[in-house]
Amino acid sequence: LALSEALASAPTPQSVPVHNQIRGDDPLRLVGEKLIKDNVAAMHASLDVNTEEKLLEAVTLLRHARRIIITGIGASGLVARNFSWKLMKIGINAVSEQDMHALLATVQAMSPDDLLLAISYSGERREINMAAGEALRVGSQILAITGFNPNALQQQATLCLYTIAEEQATRSAAISSTSAQMMLTDLLFMGLVQQDLEHAPERIRHSEALVKKLV
Repeated sequence: LALSEALASAPTPQSVPVHNQIRGDDPLRLVGEKLIKDNVAAMHASLDVNTEEKLLEAVTLLRHARRIIITGIGASGLVARNFSWKLMKIGINAVSEQDMHALLATVQAMSPDDLLLAISYSGERREINMAAGEALRVGSQILAITGFNPNALQQQATLCLYTIAEEQATRSAAISSTSAQMMLTDLLFMGLVQQDLEHAPERIRHSEALVKKLV
């Protein structure tokens, strides 16, 4: 009898949680609503935890850097690449490096006028922290976009911007944290545009016009 009751009360494979509040038997439109809710909550929380002063300080670091090396792994790497493309559009010398051998080779040749932007939600990726350590050795500054919980990357960074997201411990899919990272990099991009209204908007328009000629 106990075995029968246990089997009856056990969740079906379809009803088990698959990501945060999303369950295996949720209709796709409900999944979409839950994803939107999670992502918006992560973006709001990440905006709230970073003060205006810290955001402006990050914009200043980016604006005054001779060269910006941006790195991240996995989903954070996609955010890094997207941000580097945007920076290049407005004339900022930025490169996104995801191959770790190339990253370390690049970082060891940085100068004190260069900036390493390290994007890592956990802040514990060995490769990212090795690059940060090398950047410190050569005297470069480090801007980190990382999680709020204390981590190794925070200890090495010149300045940290924090992302707050509800992610499972296994983090099988970095969804909310990636949205929060993307929001912060887009916010920094807009801050840079605001501080270069003479050139940045026109460069963006000209870049778009060039791309349209390809289609």
